Amino acid sequence: PVWERQPQPVFQAQTARVIVLDLSDSMNAEDIKPSRLMRARFKITDILNQSREGRTALVVFAAEPYLVTPLTDDTATLAAMLPALATDIMPTQGNSGSAALQLAAELLKNAGETHGEVLLITDGVDDQAAMISSVRKLLGQGHRLSILGIGGKQAVTVTDAEQKTQTIPGLNSTVLTDMAKVGGGVYSELTADGGDLERVLLSPSKTQMKV
Repeated sequence: PVWERQPQPVFQAQTARVIVLDLSDSMNAEDIKPSRLMRARFKITDILNQSREGRTALVVFAAEPYLVTPLTDDTATLAAMLPALATDIMPTQGNSGSAALQLAAELLKNAGETHGEVLLITDGVDDQAAMISSVRKLLGQGHRLSILGIGGKQAVTVTDAEQKTQTIPGLNSTVLTDMAKVGGGVYSELTADGGDLERVLLSPSKTQMKV
């Protein structure tokens, strides 16, 4: 008899992740050095460096959401776009995250994904009731929401693009924790090491497996 080596199927963890980044004026606060937004961009870079498999999309929001990149495995191009993300590129300021989650859900649906992951990076949102509704719809479609909170506990003052000052409340971890629980995910505050990402990101063993 002649024995031949048969090819074996290779299984890889294929993640479909939508990062939703808060670009409201409050992200300019410097209670987290060098600023909340800068630290958020650093953290997204860390995520992309870890994303060797699967696809990642990026959505930003203030009063309204905007798509930066659809789901892609080209993390280098996505990373190159991060330095341009600033609060003053948003045409209208605000802090409404519910529509951003709806856009994330549409991206996953249009890509044929049934078990996606959405990571919200924010210092808080104003539309909490609408957010809960969007989170429940997201979970109902099979997608998990986790939240990375950025900001100190105390109120701070920031200056907007028109040189107007406003007082920004401290990070409300309780609200964001409850929101992540509703979304079937995890809440973590920003950390200097990678412990926060270990908590909020799905591990390869829990992601959708494809041949």
